[in-house]
Amino acid sequence: MKITISNLHRDTPKELLHSLLEEFGTVKTINLYEGASTQSPTSYAIIEMGSKSEAYSVVLYLNGDILNGKPLSVECLKVSGNMDNRLKKS
Repeated sequence: MKITISNLHRDTPKELLHSLLEEFGTVKTINLYEGASTQSPTSYAIIEMGSKSEAYSVVLYLNGDILNGKPLSVECLKVSGNMDNRLKKS
């Protein structure tokens, strides 16, 4: 199951996130993204955990925690609609 972590400091390394998240289970993937503005000091991550229960544990325990001086916003990734239809070219 995938989760998002937003309000990350722009310089947060992937390795730090991995070591933090592996306490809750298997970390399959971590993708880091910078904020839309080049002046934005924040970034976000989309993480795939090994199972739903591991993802829920991350949300439960890390949402609101402080990392590098910033409070984290951690949520389960919500995908609505049929992804196949949204990915097709017009």
